[in-house]
Amino acid sequence: MGVQGSLQYRGPMDVVKQVMKGEGGMLGMYKGLLPTMVRELVGCSAMFAAYEAIKLGAVKQQGLRNASELGKAPLMLAGGAAGGVYWLSVYPADIVKSKLQTDSFRKPAFKSGLDCARQLYAADGLAAFFKGFSPAFCRSIPANAVAFLVYEEIRQAMTKESS
Repeated sequence: MGVQGSLQYRGPMDVVKQVMKGEGGMLGMYKGLLPTMVRELVGCSAMFAAYEAIKLGAVKQQGLRNASELGKAPLMLAGGAAGGVYWLSVYPADIVKSKLQTDSFRKPAFKSGLDCARQLYAADGLAAFFKGFSPAFCRSIPANAVAFLVYEEIRQAMTKESS
């Protein structure tokens, strides 16, 4: 048996109850929503643009007529690279977002996202914005390689089915 630490929550409803009680009521449930939405807007835009650009490059490089003629390997390479582009484009902002989300409601350490970024930089320099980057980046490559391949396979199957 492993060593058990003290549990902070007893389940999902306990999380809701404690967050609402200790983090400003219903607003606590949405803490960090705006920075998350901005991260997703920027990251997904970069990821899908990279994916389409890499696919187009593979089509041209292989002398194909369109992307539906690409094999699985180029699609997976494009998807994996696009996943890497996602984290390259948003990771520093994700660090700030996570710090803001976990900041104390009653005694906040940060006045704003900009204040958070300044404090992080003052404490650890640029390295503060890339802590944990390697695992996030490395897991995104195979995950997105598979996700984009599955997307393309399903899209092609649905296109054939409707023809």
